[in-house]
Amino acid sequence: MAIYYATTKPISRSSGRSATASAAYRAGVAITDERTGLKHDYSKRGGVEMAYAFDKTMKTVDREELWNKAELAENRKDGRTAREWVLAIPHELVPEDKKKRKDIKKNEGARVALRFAKTLAERYNVGVDVAIHSPDKEGDNRNWHAHIMTTTREISRTAAGIELGDKTSIELSNAKRKELGIGTTSTEIKGLRKEWETIVNTQLEKQGIEERIDHRSFKERGIERQPTIKMGWQASAMERRGVVTDKGNLNRQIKADNEQLKGLELEIVILKDLQKQQAQERTQKPVEPQKDIEGTSIAATPKPKPIEPQMMTQEDSNAIALRVDEAMKNIKEVAGEIQKQELSRLVKIGKPLLNKYDELKANKPILLGRKQWEKDVNQALKDYNQVKGQYDQIKADGITDALREKAIGIIYKDNPDEFFKLKAEAKQASEYEKKNEVKERLKSTSEIAKDGRQYRGKLVTISEHGIIQQTPTGKRIYHDPEKINLGSHVKGDTVKVIYENDKGHVQQAEREHSKQRDYGMER
Repeated sequence: MAIYYATTKPISRSSGRSATASAAYRAGVAITDERTGLKHDYSKRGGVEMAYAFDKTMKTVDREELWNKAELAENRKDGRTAREWVLAIPHELVPEDKKKRKDIKKNEGARVALRFAKTLAERYNVGVDVAIHSPDKEGDNRNWHAHIMTTTREISRTAAGIELGDKTSIELSNAKRKELGIGTTSTEIKGLRKEWETIVNTQLEKQGIEERIDHRSFKERGIERQPTIKMGWQASAMERRGVVTDKGNLNRQIKADNEQLKGLELEIVILKDLQKQQAQERTQKPVEPQKDIEGTSIAATPKPKPIEPQMMTQEDSNAIALRVDEAMKNIKEVAGEIQKQELSRLVKIGKPLLNKYDELKANKPILLGRKQWEKDVNQALKDYNQVKGQYDQIKADGITDALREKAIGIIYKDNPDEFFKLKAEAKQASEYEKKNEVKERLKSTSEIAKDGRQYRGKLVTISEHGIIQQTPTGKRIYHDPEKINLGSHVKGDTVKVIYENDKGHVQQAEREHSKQRDYGMER
């Protein structure tokens, strides 16, 4: 299923990011930042299928030169040094053959991303840097996506190399854009999102693929969203990285377990889930309003409204997965920068201490002042070792939770609600997937009811996740709760369910003494 995802954000110093570090990470290369002296080396990272940097004429540009010029062009401490687009590439356009995926002439998924990048380069006269990222090595995740970085200033080529000029129109404030009569930035971005839809759908149609993407929201399209079933992005991501999860174990267990044992286990899970839900409802208390220093009630800050779990779709879950993945990459990148800055700070402190120690060692007195010299040497060595110990510890610890927290504080300093909203969406998606997991397990233990058939038997399981009916022959039939209305029927009742037009009509079953007729009801 082809999904639509296209989002853009500026890369700004105010969020602790740099164009050089971002480009190095996206392309999986090493870039030295001439402004800071830091070397950003991501040449050992995997997942980068291919990467190209070019201008509006499609002539390649030197990536390191391009992004160093972008950094040097901005003087403000909160300057925007680049803009990034993240695009979901329909897996239908990506070849299954590994060699073809690496060939730009044969990888249509990569080619549509390059076409969009060319559109940006031509429209704004900017330098663009495209990186095609593959899904994780393990699992069958189809999360192919592209990162497109663009300069925020117009690019030109001179005898001296790349030159960056004025800011592009998309980077101007809405007030300035209004003066120029070019509409708001959001309107322009919406038009570019539509452009991505057109490029992708044209290629899908050209290849005879029925799938299409749509940049409009479900509400704009008037679509009543229905949930789909999947293991979930959290468990899937962990499994792909070789981390065994409860959900993964559960799926493996389902395939090996006896059908009847699984059915019994399932009913226990449903019962526990219901009990847990009821217990939570009983313990819920109204939130008391906070009070200020004078005792005056303060209105609670409304929490961001996440997507309702029952309204989620595969598109929603994929979009959340991409947003979370990008957020985690951004946090990791900024945390890495914080770590590098701290290591650099310790090097600056340690070098004079080491020089002092070397100088003392080189000037050992022959007679007078030897005791003081030894004391000074030991103290200098102690001071240096203390700093070196801190340096070695920080390097050995890698990216810690404390560094991630600092990174989050920097990235979301001006918009903390964005981070909490993402966390809320991720939590809601996790809860949604947990419910769907039970539904999936129900289906896996039973035969799914089909349109044009009728089934007679006892109702053995009734829940929001599904209805299980056991026929006289012992077969378990799964009914989607959204497709049938049980009315006043309860667990233990024997009913006949007749399917017409994908809807199940429930009737009270007549007593039947003929085994042959019982079999006949399973048509």
